[in-house]
Amino acid sequence: MRIIAFANQKGGTGKTTCAIEVCEALFRRGYRVLLVSLCNPPSSLLCSEIFERLSFESDDAEKPTIYEALLGSCEIERALDTVSFGQMIRMSNRIERIDYLPTCTATAMLLKNALNQFESRTANVELPHFCILDCPSAGKNRALNALAAADEVIYPTTLVPSSIKAIEIMNDHWDDLRNRCSLPRTAVRGLLVNQVRANRVLNRTSMPLLDQLAKQLGARCFQTQIRHCEALRQAHYEYTSVFTTAPDCRAAIDFDHFVAEYLYEREAGFELFERTHGFKNSI
Repeated sequence: MRIIAFANQKGGTGKTTCAIEVCEALFRRGYRVLLVSLCNPPSSLLCSEIFERLSFESDDAEKPTIYEALLGSCEIERALDTVSFGQMIRMSNRIERIDYLPTCTATAMLLKNALNQFESRTANVELPHFCILDCPSAGKNRALNALAAADEVIYPTTLVPSSIKAIEIMNDHWDDLRNRCSLPRTAVRGLLVNQVRANRVLNRTSMPLLDQLAKQLGARCFQTQIRHCEALRQAHYEYTSVFTTAPDCRAAIDFDHFVAEYLYEREAGFELFERTHGFKNSI
């Protein structure tokens, strides 16, 4: 099971949107997918409603959630909901309590330990091919759990300079926490630009910043960029994926192309890229 975290400490950069649509795109290519959201539902009402509407088992109020799974009071299997693109661990507004725990190796490894136990108990024919982690904008213990559990991280960003700068700040901050907690490095797969509009001035000023940051991280910018699309916004207002409501729109095409690019590089090019750059593409 390949674990991918979508992270950026700035809100509004498309982390949850990318997590949902990448799950859908992978599912439509025949992959089994598990989505784990570490976000607090009250802080993202629209996204939590999307997750709830995507779920086919959302009426079970007594069912355990991601919070209980992290604390070890239940197995992940008991907290799973069947959703349109595969499976998802049920969200909980209590998840923010994880951030009140002391930041140390033990609290940073909660999610990784839970997922490792889930893998060990699950047969290969049923184990998801991909686990997608939706990281919160705030909440250092939750984000640290995601980065500790992930095999690789993808940074979604817009072309607004503050969004790009937030990745640099976050990378430095998590590097300090990683050293303090003695955590292994997490590979940075790349930067995914989304919400791209036909604004030549903004693009001309922001792309050099993005290229500079990618070089600093030892990573790269994905060639595929997710264009701004009203159909994507409308799909979320209808609490569903854009692949369901408008499969031929720009956003659906872009997300499908992104997944194709990711899968191709994973099989053909990323291992060579890692050997060439050593640990520069890590946080």
